[in-house]
Amino acid sequence: EAIKHGIILDKPLFETFEDRVGSIIASEPEILERVISASMAVKAKVVTQDERETKGLRTLLNYGHTIGHALENVKGYGQLLHGEAVAIGMTAAVRISERAGLISSEIVNRQDALLERFGLPTKFSGVNSGNVIRAMEVDKKNLAGDLRWVLLEDLGRATTRSGLEEKMIVEVLQEISD
Repeated sequence: EAIKHGIILDKPLFETFEDRVGSIIASEPEILERVISASMAVKAKVVTQDERETKGLRTLLNYGHTIGHALENVKGYGQLLHGEAVAIGMTAAVRISERAGLISSEIVNRQDALLERFGLPTKFSGVNSGNVIRAMEVDKKNLAGDLRWVLLEDLGRATTRSGLEEKMIVEVLQEISD
C-alpha cells in the first residue's frame, strides 16, 4: 500500500523506497516510521479532499486494482494475497500507461525493479487473459460499459483514463503472464 502511494501521489516517498530497500526490509524503526507516516498522510489527504468519492480523487487509490481484483476473482479468492494481486495489477497499469503515451519506459522499469526488490510479483500464471477481461467488465470502476483506469503520468502523479482499446489490455496481460 505504501509503495503504491508513492507511485501514484508522492514521488519522494517512492524514491525513499528505492533508496532504503535494505533498511525497510530490515524493519529499521526510523525509516519504517517515515514511510508509514508519509503513506498515511497521502491516504488521509485524498480521503479528506474526496470524502464522499465525488471528485474522482479517491479513485486514484485504486491503482492496480482493476486487474488485481479481476485476477483474484478468476484465480479464486485466497490463491493470491490481495497485495500480490494489486502488485500484478500495478505492473499492468504502468505498461498500459506507457502504451497510452503517458510515461516513458524508465518509469516502467523503476516500478518493476522496486516491486521485485520487495519480493512482490510482477507476473501471473494459470489464468486465461479473456477471463480476466470478462472479470474486469463487472468492476466497480466500469462506467456505462467503459472501464476507468488509474494510470501514471509520472512517478507521483496518477490520473484516470477511459476508452482504452481492449487489444492493448490483452497485449499487456499476455506480456505479464507466464
